[in-house]
Amino acid sequence: MKKIAFIVKTSSLKYDDRIRKEAITLSKNSEVKIFALLANNKEDEGVTSYGIPYKSFGLKTRQKLPPAKYTFLKTIDFYLTVKKHLKIYDIIWAHNVETFLFPALLRNRKIVWDLHEIPQQLENNIVKKLFRFIEKRCAYIIHANENRIEYLIRKKVISDPKKHLVMRNFPDMQFEQSVLKDERYDEFRKWLGPSRFVYLQGLQGKDRFPRETIEAIMKTDNLKAIVVGSFDAQTKVGLFQSYGDLLYRKVFFRGMVDQLMTPSYIKESLFSIVLYDATNPNNRYCEPNRMYQSIIFEKPVIVGCNEPMKELVTKYGFGVSLSGDGRNTIEIVDAINKVLDKYEIYVDNISKYKNKITWAGQEKVLTSIVSE
Repeated sequence: MKKIAFIVKTSSLKYDDRIRKEAITLSKNSEVKIFALLANNKEDEGVTSYGIPYKSFGLKTRQKLPPAKYTFLKTIDFYLTVKKHLKIYDIIWAHNVETFLFPALLRNRKIVWDLHEIPQQLENNIVKKLFRFIEKRCAYIIHANENRIEYLIRKKVISDPKKHLVMRNFPDMQFEQSVLKDERYDEFRKWLGPSRFVYLQGLQGKDRFPRETIEAIMKTDNLKAIVVGSFDAQTKVGLFQSYGDLLYRKVFFRGMVDQLMTPSYIKESLFSIVLYDATNPNNRYCEPNRMYQSIIFEKPVIVGCNEPMKELVTKYGFGVSLSGDGRNTIEIVDAINKVLDKYEIYVDNISKYKNKITWAGQEKVLTSIVSE
């Protein structure tokens, strides 16, 4: 049985759905352990809520140096701290751009670089050369969708296309079958009463159009919303100044929730809204698991003009795609009304075609990498 080391920098393992899905899939035929740098910067060891062993690290550079500064020194510290734990592993599976030193420097091991996001500063020749150097060292580089690979090819960053694979962020069976409820579920149900609600997740940054999304809800009668995950604090203050206590009567700000507990909210929602500012490549070519998660539970979606979302939603009739990326509140309100008017049609379409977005097809990508 092969041993696989996941190298991860993330806020929390219980909120990172892509890592959860990959680790569970690979653990069926391999021994997987996660080596993580988490937001709390604490050393710990145990088993995740989904059954995968992990070890997290506390870096001295993160303790002593100010946040968001000296990032390269912190990256070196992370590499040197984790490296000594990797000797027994056959495959090093480095997640996202922040772990680039592992595929760049480790030798005599099969290396997979799993890019959750598109690398930044690709116009810089040094960054471009570094990417190509890492590409040579890797067995494979994984991307979230074909649009991102095509973008990197257009930017003349990719030299060896056959090393680049796509793994979509589709929901897995464990997520679909989860019946877990978090500690505030009953409180939410009491707050909701007999009202219908929209499921909103991941509105932590202004590039997700949190104000525009909430304002569209506020302008729609007889409709409430739950916001799962972080929410931009400045935007919330502005919304309260505009709407006062009505904001909290219409919108339930739940905060962070374990991924496997979100189905309890999604299943009872009416639909979901998923928007990204399309002016930067990572957002334009987004791969939002929150969109797929709603669809898999037969909930229509409203999405922006971003190609990966628009193409899927338009092709199968899963909901409404805006002409813009979401910065126009009135357009969102119109889309809400369209979803409500044609709700049964969208639900019927999802029922017919949701099998197109299951994790089972992505499992083949993972197992093929390990079996070679």
